[in-house]
Amino acid sequence: MPMHIKKRESQSAMEYLMTYGWAILVIAVALAVLFALGVFSIGSPQTGCTANPGFLCSNPILSANGLYYAEVGYAATSITITGTACSNSAAEPQQNNFSRTDVQLVAGQEVQMAFDCPLTSNTIGTSFSGTLWIQYNDQNVQSLSEIATVSAHAVNLGVPTTVTTSALTTSVSSTSTSSTSTSSTSTPSSSATTTSGPSTSLSTSTTLTTATTTASTTSMSTVTSTTSTTTSATTSTTATTTIFDTSAYYSYNDVLLVCNNANTESLDVCSYFSNARQSEGFNTSHIVYLSNIPASESVNDIVTQTLLGDVRTAINTIGPGKINYIVTTVGVPLIDTVSYSCSYCSDYSIDALMADNLTDANEASNPYYYGSSGISNSLVESRAFSWSAYHMYEVTRLDGPTLQSIYNLVKNAYNASDAYSSGYVLLNNYSTSSTYQSYSYLFTDAESALNTMNVNNQLVGSSFITGVSGLSGYASWGSNCGCTAGENSSKWDLGFVTGAIGETFVSTGARTMLTYPWTSGQSLISDLVVDGITGISGYVSEPYIGTTETLSVLFPYYFSGGTLADSYYSAMPELAWKSVIIGDPKAHVTIV
Repeated sequence: MPMHIKKRESQSAMEYLMTYGWAILVIAVALAVLFALGVFSIGSPQTGCTANPGFLCSNPILSANGLYYAEVGYAATSITITGTACSNSAAEPQQNNFSRTDVQLVAGQEVQMAFDCPLTSNTIGTSFSGTLWIQYNDQNVQSLSEIATVSAHAVNLGVPTTVTTSALTTSVSSTSTSSTSTSSTSTPSSSATTTSGPSTSLSTSTTLTTATTTASTTSMSTVTSTTSTTTSATTSTTATTTIFDTSAYYSYNDVLLVCNNANTESLDVCSYFSNARQSEGFNTSHIVYLSNIPASESVNDIVTQTLLGDVRTAINTIGPGKINYIVTTVGVPLIDTVSYSCSYCSDYSIDALMADNLTDANEASNPYYYGSSGISNSLVESRAFSWSAYHMYEVTRLDGPTLQSIYNLVKNAYNASDAYSSGYVLLNNYSTSSTYQSYSYLFTDAESALNTMNVNNQLVGSSFITGVSGLSGYASWGSNCGCTAGENSSKWDLGFVTGAIGETFVSTGARTMLTYPWTSGQSLISDLVVDGITGISGYVSEPYIGTTETLSVLFPYYFSGGTLADSYYSAMPELAWKSVIIGDPKAHVTIV
């Protein structure tokens, strides 16, 4: 075929594309938009919020954790919203399905609020149709109203934005090495290998933990403004601003308090905590009074299962997704002595069993664990904890040798802003054992992360420090320093600012919370509670270093504004194991 004919055909094809290409592109874009809006979805509801007469509802968005965000208002008069609920029918919800709140709504004003809806699945794309409800006061008259009918697909994992949001997912693959032991050479799980260490201190092992966590919000959030998104290198999002209400994050309306009728001190602590926290949202109906449970610190597994069953029943009565945090108290058993068919794993933490969705011990990897690397930026907004997102609970304990020391845990949490504005974190990396000297990175990684955040800290590796004050954070090898100064924890003479938290790498530092002063054995965290620390972690029996709290996550997360509970659980590799977290779960610093 002649060359000039081919050229002409080519020119014709080019003219065709130039003539119709733009039209084809416009059609393709339009189709993409329609697909994104769900126009071609079959059997799935479209996102919408149809307000009933007198009410306003706009800009809805449904998250996969069940929170339905919308701007709601009341056109007639000013009202005070005291509770919110979401149902999948027009039937009035049960009283325990309402989340408590206190929102002033001016007539005609729309305020961003979150309603906790009963989704059938916590996955993106889940469809929902139902009804939004509020309880409110109108001129001192309590009323209940169905305000809107709604429908939606779950479009993200729990962080709604003022613009577009992609799924915020933090994927962490980490290797935690080492472990803490007094004598055992067994491994804590099939993925671990262990070599024996000194008979009076921690032995070493290597564990491999891979955790994938998803972003979430708290179960109740009322928002009138937006804040900037804070992300880390492992977090990606298309949003530039997020809706994050710190008052809801720090509220106590999702806390369950566990008290033991068999112990008067437990009842005293429960009364003290309840009275102190009602103004911050604590619901007095969220209290479990255990019956037929002994007040001893150590119990067998039959008692443990009865205890867990009582707590599980209480949570089910309150309603799914309403409780995120559990607080146990002095007098509630601390240790489960069952061996679970292995010689090294006797003495489990009952609080840790409770955290693992109230199931028996299975050494489960913690889905909320951040990883072994340090946090250089705040992840609080993208990682606010909820049961709906992680299907576990964060359990902390109000416990100590004296009632006053326990009361101080609550009182100091209320004034925890001092821990950021004053004091310093002491990272006391001193041990005469070469075994522990090889794990100096546990301290140096924390130092590096805190330096990046400009948090005042001091790393000391030349001696065991005693007789210092002004501490906002504390970490050491405790009696595993192999030195006389570290043996007796009641003589460390440490002074803490309000809000201070800490960790000691000691195998049995939480074997009892009632002894003071120390008399024998390894050092005790109960001594630090008497000294005035606001939060401290310990272990009821050998945890192995690879399952202890990660300092480079614990301190940076807390000093980014995270709650005490979120900070410790972000740093905890394993659930249903040996950890005990002492302190008020919502204690937090104020960033200045």
